[in-house]
Formats: sequence, structure tokens, C-alpha cells
Amino acid sequence: MTPSREDRIRQRAYEIWRRDGEPSGREEENWSRAVREIDDEDHHARRAEAQRVRRRPPDETGRDADLSDRDKALRAAKAAARRHGFDLAELLHPRTPRAGIRSRRRQP
Repeated sequence: MTPSREDRIRQRAYEIWRRDGEPSGREEENWSRAVREIDDEDHHARRAEAQRVRRRPPDETGRDADLSDRDKALRAAKAAARRHGFDLAELLHPRTPRAGIRSRRRQP
């Protein structure tokens, strides 16, 4: 156990003891509750951080740092086409003369 975590647990157990009216003989129960609460807080903090990192645009994480502007634009266009149900490759390079975009839409 790291000292900072142990200190947090000790402080939380003290707060629980005070909140419950300072009863005697419940030290282990208060310590267990404090450990669970601190573990829950740490777990939620890690999840929130992971979600925050996943929401970053690709440039912030460095994955697209070496791509050209054209490649970035193409990647964005592909993502937009997928969101709207189109096959971008088919729109850019149709096999038959264009009969209209509606005929190119994928069926759900």
C-alpha cells in the first residue's frame, strides 16, 4: 500500500467513525468501509480518465501526426460516409454510370 493511499484510507475511516457517532469497537468495520470507498473512488477516477483520453481527437494522441492533410481529410470523409450509410469507395469510383446517390446507399 502506498503511503498516500493508506493516509486516505485512515482519514476516511476517521470520518466514518465521526459520522457514526464515534462508537468504540468498530475499527475494523470502519477500515473496511473506508477501503471500499477509496477503491470505488479510484476505480471511477480511472474510468473517467480513460473515457477522457478516448474522446481526444486523433491529433492530440499523436496517431495522425504523420499523416498528410489529404489523408486526414480522406479519413474524415470515410467516417462521415459510414455514419450516413454510404460506401465512400463506391461513391468515388462507381462501377457503373452514376444513377444517383440513393442507389448507392447500403441497406441497414
